[in-house]
Amino acid sequence: LTGRTTNSLVLANVATGDAATYNVVVSGGCGTVQTNSATLTVTTPLTVVTPPANQSVCIGGTATFTVGVTGSPVSYQWYKGSALLTGRTTNSLVLANVATGDAATYSVVVSGGCGTVQTNSATLTVTTPLTIVTPPANQSVCIGGTATFTVGVTGSPISYQWYKGSALLTGQTTNSLVLANVATGDAATY
Repeated sequence: LTGRTTNSLVLANVATGDAATYNVVVSGGCGTVQTNSATLTVTTPLTVVTPPANQSVCIGGTATFTVGVTGSPVSYQWYKGSALLTGRTTNSLVLANVATGDAATYSVVVSGGCGTVQTNSATLTVTTPLTIVTPPANQSVCIGGTATFTVGVTGSPISYQWYKGSALLTGQTTNSLVLANVATGDAATY
């Protein structure tokens, strides 16, 4: 290193290209001595380029949270809410055979050599299978009367859409369909 002839080597504004092994040769009246070498590792600031995404998974399914990071060195620690998940120290968190108790906010703390820590979180929603416990019943109604069809469902999340035959009934999105003042044209399969 030209011009570097003192007992100290100062590298200012260090860049990744400065990472190397450095040593010094000391010369004196009785000869030359080479010192042991020292290695410079250059760390780069961390940037989360892909945060973990929210997940909605059916009971028994698998949820996978992944964080994409640039920079080095990097370490990871996953949490469920504020509880540390022991041994979960990679960029991915895989939860197999999820149950309702797994629904929570999961976060990852990303640490690096430059002292930065970044936390990113995502929510796991666990859905339960839908089961029709009370199907709509057939109706026989006099002209001018009211027909009410109701369906009972368990599970989550739930959304409803009623049809007359194969025709979508706009705005009919609750668990009940009420047909007031029925006419002969209302006779159909709902």
